[in-house]
Amino acid sequence: MNGVPGPFRPSLLEEPRALVDALGEAGYTADNLARIGALPRGTESVPVWELRRRAAGEGKLETLVRLFMLAQTEDAPAVEKALGASLTRSLAAAGLVVSHSGGWRAEAALVPTGELFFLRDFGAETLGVTGDKLRVDHVLPVGKASVLAAQLTVRRPGKLGLDLGTGQGFQAVACASHCDRVIATDITERSLSFAAMNARLNGLPVAEPGRGVEVRLGGFFEPVEDLRGTFDTIVCNPPFVITPPQDVVAFSGGDGGGAEGDGIVARIVREAPAFLAEGGFATIVMNWRHQGRDDWSQRPESWLSGSRADAWLLRSSTRTARDYALQWVERFAGSPERVDPAEVDRWTRHYERLGIAAISFGAIIIRKRSGGGGGDQANWFRGDEIELDVRHGYAGRQIQDVFAGTTLLSSVRSGDDLLAAKVRPATGLVLRENRGLDKAGWRRTSALIGRAEGLPMDRPSDAATERLLELCGQEMDLGSALGRLAGESGVPVDTVLREGAGAAAELLRAGFLVPMSRAEGES
Repeated sequence: MNGVPGPFRPSLLEEPRALVDALGEAGYTADNLARIGALPRGTESVPVWELRRRAAGEGKLETLVRLFMLAQTEDAPAVEKALGASLTRSLAAAGLVVSHSGGWRAEAALVPTGELFFLRDFGAETLGVTGDKLRVDHVLPVGKASVLAAQLTVRRPGKLGLDLGTGQGFQAVACASHCDRVIATDITERSLSFAAMNARLNGLPVAEPGRGVEVRLGGFFEPVEDLRGTFDTIVCNPPFVITPPQDVVAFSGGDGGGAEGDGIVARIVREAPAFLAEGGFATIVMNWRHQGRDDWSQRPESWLSGSRADAWLLRSSTRTARDYALQWVERFAGSPERVDPAEVDRWTRHYERLGIAAISFGAIIIRKRSGGGGGDQANWFRGDEIELDVRHGYAGRQIQDVFAGTTLLSSVRSGDDLLAAKVRPATGLVLRENRGLDKAGWRRTSALIGRAEGLPMDRPSDAATERLLELCGQEMDLGSALGRLAGESGVPVDTVLREGAGAAAELLRAGFLVPMSRAEGES
């Protein structure tokens, strides 16, 4: 299906910018919403009953909080005062607000995210107050996993992007910043309606040939079967929580094509390479199961066997099956006090039936490289334990550097090959020094090389490493740079070449050194 399903009608929202301006004029910003308690401030949140008390005033901000965050029906004159009569009519035509009991009621919550705005379904706590129930096709908010997926996406300019399992469309809107055309898929029409409306809200064309955001209904890669091998970017934040059967599609992925456990993510990872264009990247945030604490990379690696793709698996955390059940049952319940022990036991029995002992959380980044089928250019797979946290910021440039360095290392057959390679320092490196004060004054006690933002891959540094990075920036091969370093330090050349080659390999693996062929400043 290539049209835009209900409940929203994006083409009838005449001036998306007018809504953004009106919200800003009313003070409907992330900072103000956090201050009033409509959005969490760090780990602190305000219960709905308290938010209703705080938003009881007659100002524009309070009116919009009640309308768009508390699902309350607001008097028409108050809404039109906050947004303007013409804009309110446009929102009604587009389906964002509906006439109810003589006033206006929002179809969905409207939440600022950075400089953008995204619609989502009202949460269970809000619906509990209004007397409504969580829909089977409930559309989730932009959460930490959504932001993490965006931060791990390589944003090279491209023609075609894919947001697989789009939900509210956050990844589709983000991909439109660097892809001419983005396709957003999902198994529910409601999600596609949210994705299309959110694209329109944020100024993107919807359902226009060759540009903007297009929505398609269906599961996995089936809706884009006609576009195999053409995507420059694929992003997927799937329903990765490993649960017993659930009613809400966004939590369980529907029937997942009959998949259980981590079957949904396994299928997505297996099939993604076939849909990537040469050199294209896929980013998938996921949970996956394994047996012990040391075998966490084996199953994801097996999913990509023979795929003609390179892959980097990032493990952020691992829990026992029982601990994982406790974590998610508590999250679904809303608080530790509301956890039903019988529900925890139900989850645990589900894991026992499937033979699941441990569950990891992380992400996998895949790059299509058909030339890496064998020989000196064999495809590679690596797994690293790295903390994934949205506080670390965008990592797309860093990921490309790691892929470039790892690919170079996988292609060298000997130490001489590595010494002949022309490499340069990656863009954006920083040196962090610690200094201690003694009787002689301040002196350096330790140092780390890393990046101002991105994945936390800092490594200890010393004067030789720092000088090597400087020399590699002077357009010479690695062997020549190490030879210069030996001459400057007075250390025998053989020693510097032997030890320096190992240090350079570690710098390449960390993405701190990259092949000279990787363009300076490439995103």
